[in-house]
Amino acid sequence: MRVERDTAVVRADRAAFDAGFERDWSAASGQPRAACDPNAAAEIARLRKRANELEVRLAGSTAELEQDAATLRNLMVEEKR
Repeated sequence: MRVERDTAVVRADRAAFDAGFERDWSAASGQPRAACDPNAAAEIARLRKRANELEVRLAGSTAELEQDAATLRNLMVEEKR
């Protein structure tokens, strides 16, 4: 899950960088820039959304691990009694 999240973040960052680079390049070269590509914007939004969804799942799984560890410790203490 972490790899998928990291991949989504990197791909979104790269797409945003590419869009900014194209804008800057057209300004520096004096060539008119094409209008904003709606597909690129949609892809960036989709990747950012997916990264956020995975981040929420990862945070939830970490909380569950901590809860499971606490439950296990409590059970071990009860067993020793």
